[in-house]
Amino acid sequence: HHIVDCGVPFFRKFSMDNSVLRSFTAPARLVWKKRVGSDLTEATAVSGTEAKFGGSIAVIVDVEGDLTGQAWYVFSKQTVLGVRASVNTRWIDQVDEKAFDAVREMIGLVAGNVPTLLEAAGYHCEVKQSRTVSTDEESISNTTEWPAVVLLSNLPDESDLSSKNEISVWIDVR
Repeated sequence: HHIVDCGVPFFRKFSMDNSVLRSFTAPARLVWKKRVGSDLTEATAVSGTEAKFGGSIAVIVDVEGDLTGQAWYVFSKQTVLGVRASVNTRWIDQVDEKAFDAVREMIGLVAGNVPTLLEAAGYHCEVKQSRTVSTDEESISNTTEWPAVVLLSNLPDESDLSSKNEISVWIDVR
């Protein structure tokens, strides 16, 4: 029971309070809307599925205080490129250092809002970005090993699947 290539173990199972879950997903949706200009819908991942992301980036956020653990924001390659283009105004087809920087900056804004929402839910916590990893084509983990996995995605234009953006938020705090 661990995350491929990163050696971070996750064992315990527990039911996560909805307000805690929203503390991690709502800021991501808000920052996305401001940065990219489109809405992301929220759906809970089907239990037992594995997340496979070709060439994607995961930004890991550490939580300490009344709750401790991590949240992983995993961006599909398409989404990484979209975030990069929103910052650098030029579309390119490869994930480069500017793409990593753009995604880190976006999650920095997200992480900055999480403590306020956790405080409103009754938890005093510090939240900080710890590291960014390229997940390449490895499977991240099986969703049954995580207390909460939420998919944030836009509804793509049927004629253009390349316009689909997806961020999955893997949360294990308790």
